[in-house]
Amino acid sequence: MGRARSHFKSLGYKVEDHSATRPYDLCCTRGNETIFVEVKGTRGLGATVIVTRGEVEFARNAPVALLFIVSNVTVTKGKHPRVSGGEVTTINAWANEPSLSPIAFRLDLSAAPILAEKPQVKRAAG
Repeated sequence: MGRARSHFKSLGYKVEDHSATRPYDLCCTRGNETIFVEVKGTRGLGATVIVTRGEVEFARNAPVALLFIVSNVTVTKGKHPRVSGGEVTTINAWANEPSLSPIAFRLDLSAAPILAEKPQVKRAAG
């Protein structure tokens, strides 16, 4: 996220890290302007990134939500891995992209009517 922080600071924004407590990573303010930023990094081309349901829902309702992608990064392994390099792509209004598609679903077993009864286990004869 350092790359995104530096980018917005260089543009005159005050940058706050909310990644541990909110469904976005950075809140960037400059005067009356506020931008909520979701940061993604990848060693690949950055053609696809994974975003969570919470990130999407927040971004769909935020006045300005930006996706900040750093692709083609290099990761130096070790006790404290370091990320360097990469190319930046920014996408505004990303949560309304037609290419956004779900890749997982959650099944709440306590609310599933077909599973309300205890499953029957059939044992093989023999």
